[in-house]
Amino acid sequence: MIRMTKGLAVTYTSSSKTVEAWRAAVTRAERETRQLAKVRKVIADFDWEFDDRQLALEEIERIVED
Repeated sequence: MIRMTKGLAVTYTSSSKTVEAWRAAVTRAERETRQLAKVRKVIADFDWEFDDRQLALEEIERIVED
């Protein structure tokens, strides 16, 4: 919660639940960002003419399930 004091000073107060929810959201976002980077690497390294698409899909599935 943000409070104005005499129109000049701004203070921020937060409950521990809000802080924990924020931390959980950041942790989840970091994990999903790492997963996305790994999936992008699998796709970038994939040879569309010669590689087995099923193996690539299985690798992506393993990444997303972790």
